[in-house]
Amino acid sequence: MRLRLYYGLAAILLFVIGCGLFKGEKKYLPLAVGNEWDYTMTTHNATYQNDTLVSDTTFTHHYTSKITGTDKTTGGVEVYVMISTFESTTDTTYLEERDDDIYSYSSLSDTNPILVLDHPLDDGKTWSSGGFTYEVIGSEDVSVKAGDFSCKKIKVTYSGVESYFWYAEGVGEVKYSYADTSEVAPGTKLITEVEEVLDDYTVK
Repeated sequence: MRLRLYYGLAAILLFVIGCGLFKGEKKYLPLAVGNEWDYTMTTHNATYQNDTLVSDTTFTHHYTSKITGTDKTTGGVEVYVMISTFESTTDTTYLEERDDDIYSYSSLSDTNPILVLDHPLDDGKTWSSGGFTYEVIGSEDVSVKAGDFSCKKIKVTYSGVESYFWYAEGVGEVKYSYADTSEVAPGTKLITEVEEVLDDYTVK
């Protein structure tokens, strides 16, 4: 459940990091119907029993997010529609631009949106919303299949678990990583590591 939550969070932040938020500046994620981002997601699971490795598996999947149009919530708020596809699973997220900030709605009837982007994204800035805590770590250079990018790194914490996102101006999310350790049975722990990297993108 926690891993699925972070997949959903990755989809949300992929879309919202730069939807026209910087007035007169280049966007961290260009917002236009038809824009699309394709990723490779690698999941590594290692199971230890009494500190002995008993299982070690790695899975690779493809993940796509696409802006498909606009809609309105039941409260009359205009939102953008993003469809995210992970194998056979499809998720829809609705995003509102409010001043320079971005709010995420889980459905068109949602009345308690989450503040997922609080601008400006100054280094060291933090904010909290919907149980998530965000921190702008700073700038990093990232190399992936889609190219080499100068990115902004953001840490997101939920229930004590941290994940990281890297975004490039004019492109969007370039990289995502997540790691967690959980006890699945007495004396047995599962270590999960997820990394998502940008393979290709189309922006208008």
